[in-house]
Amino acid sequence: MGDQPPQGQLQHGSALELHHAVEDALRGGVLDLVDDATVREEDHGVGVRRSDGVVRDHDDRLAELGHRVAVSGSYNFDFRKAAVTLSMFYNGQTGRPYSLNFSGDLNGDGVTTNDLLYYPRESEVTVGGGFTYQDLVNFIEAGDCKGAAPGSIFTRNSCHMPFVHSLDFRTAVDVPFGRFRPEFTVDVLNMLNLFDRTLGQVRYAGFNDLLVTTATESGGKYTYTLLDVAKPGFARFSRDDIRSRWQAQVGLRLRF
Repeated sequence: MGDQPPQGQLQHGSALELHHAVEDALRGGVLDLVDDATVREEDHGVGVRRSDGVVRDHDDRLAELGHRVAVSGSYNFDFRKAAVTLSMFYNGQTGRPYSLNFSGDLNGDGVTTNDLLYYPRESEVTVGGGFTYQDLVNFIEAGDCKGAAPGSIFTRNSCHMPFVHSLDFRTAVDVPFGRFRPEFTVDVLNMLNLFDRTLGQVRYAGFNDLLVTTATESGGKYTYTLLDVAKPGFARFSRDDIRSRWQAQVGLRLRF
């Protein structure tokens, strides 16, 4: 828990890890309980440590660790001649940060996807394409964006995707067979999705950016044309199809 973070990452965030194990030998009537909890809280400012050891001031959200909860547990018991182990691992963590950007080269740097979005006041903008200023506000307010206020430019990586939950489950059965001890295993990954298809979803913003609108200016007033990602009824994030599905695998290990 005391290791230094990798170079180029910020030392900022918090984590909670719980480890719980129960062992029950049915034939001997022995019960051992081990319960260990470790909490780490770190907040070391906003500097980024480079490979040369120099700490530079930078956006504190660029490599923000956020919050993470990890819980693992196992239960061991004997069933006739077989030794059975049931185990699980839960991981919950803050969604990845992303930015809201313009589509177009508003600052004239030759790049059309990196200009941070300006959140205009209603009197400063006309929203075209049959949409309204309130549609823009609804999109922004649904994004868990820190410091979002009309009349301001968004900070890079100031928005976060939703909190991510994952649960994996494993069953291992060790059956002695002569001088051999085969172990049969069944692993279920993303078990939450097995019971509810709306759970265990992994979503992302491409290149950690969402292109919200194009913008033009005339007579001191902006005209915003919302792109699909910001239109009512359209998906904000892309979906990682493989990681968003539950998966199972069966294994065999032979020891002799």
